Amino acid sequence: MEPKLPATFVKGFHDEAGINRMKYNPFGKTDLVVSEISLGTATLSKLFGNLGETDGVKAVHLALKSGINYIDTAPYYGQGRSEEILGVALKDIPRQTYYIATKVGRYEFDYKHMFDYSAKKTCESVEKSLKLLGVKRLDVVQIHDIEFASNLNVIINETLPALEQLRAEEHNLAVICAAGHSMGLFTNSGPPAWHPAQEQTKTVRREASNYCRENGVELGKLAMYHFIQMKGPATFLCGMQTESLVAMNLDAFFNGLNDKERSVLEYLNKKYSI
Repeated sequence: MEPKLPATFVKGFHDEAGINRMKYNPFGKTDLVVSEISLGTATLSKLFGNLGETDGVKAVHLALKSGINYIDTAPYYGQGRSEEILGVALKDIPRQTYYIATKVGRYEFDYKHMFDYSAKKTCESVEKSLKLLGVKRLDVVQIHDIEFASNLNVIINETLPALEQLRAEEHNLAVICAAGHSMGLFTNSGPPAWHPAQEQTKTVRREASNYCRENGVELGKLAMYHFIQMKGPATFLCGMQTESLVAMNLDAFFNGLNDKERSVLEYLNKKYSI
């Protein structure tokens, strides 16, 4: 029996071989069915260094054509730059092929102006995201870093009601996540997979990176492979700002690791007691 194609499949656009190899999972209690690898786009900005727009656009196109159907962004990522580049990338892409998730609540680099969970700012943010992304609807809206709200009453009395109102109006929001990461809908594979982000140190990252470099192995590929062995998350969110990074992570997902890469991962597992 042939694999069931996801609702986001569009004949003539997708690489059907990639679609058939990709795994798709129900997204929490929603009606969305998302690819097990999803595209994080914080890296489509200067948040993690300079990025050429052309490279970012090509990365998005390759990811979507290969079967990735969930894209995560936020106004905070480059203060709108991530959404802007995505808007360019998605301009000529069939809307059916992807789910788009953005956030509200976190905006500026300056800490004094970084967070704003008011109803007014929430509505303005959604409108701006729709404009930058060039879409008529958002599939998921998350409240960004809810734990930094000075008073949770503003979340309950302003942010959530504003989002509910927008969902009831023309914006057709499919999902509202108060705190995506804590709800277990997905996980982020940005840091080395074997060490919880909050416990990582620069020394560990540097040592692991240097060891991989000395052995001609990509640390990011090992991280992706390690993550996808975990049970539970609907999708593994990974920043991929170039075609080569998209190809590398898809290779880890589809083909696993070669003998040398497995050896390096085993060494790191043992060294850092993963």
